[in-house]
Amino acid sequence: MNSQSFFSPQRLLATLRYALLVGACGSGVVWGQAEQRFALVIGNAQYGNKTANLANPINDARLMASVLTDAGFKVNKLENARAVDMQRAIAAFVQQLKTSQSVGVFYYAGQAVGVQGEHYLLPSDAAIDSFTGVQKTGIKLRAVSAQVQEAK
Repeated sequence: MNSQSFFSPQRLLATLRYALLVGACGSGVVWGQAEQRFALVIGNAQYGNKTANLANPINDARLMASVLTDAGFKVNKLENARAVDMQRAIAAFVQQLKTSQSVGVFYYAGQAVGVQGEHYLLPSDAAIDSFTGVQKTGIKLRAVSAQVQEAK
């Protein structure tokens, strides 16, 4: 499969800026109380396929990390993260959210793609030359959301 058909407008969400305010974990947390604030910020701009590289995700992630830090969040920021690094960071983020009275924000800027009804966040080392490659190396957005919801 060639990259032009794979990256058609119908399949590619050119740049996904996905911010998920996870909300309060535990009962009765109101913004501003003594909750713990955690954020996972990922900016992926460089991919193995040079045509897939993006100009802004790193700057966007840095800005978001700065804003969240100023708002009192403990921020874990990744730039041009490989799949294994994204998976580890997501797992650590979910563990943090299991803390009672915690609030979390997940922010992703970078390439994403929809394949057969699933949306994938693409790590910097994603195999983006085929549907199968994306399914094997992409991070399922639905799975990230489910993990976060389970932490509540």
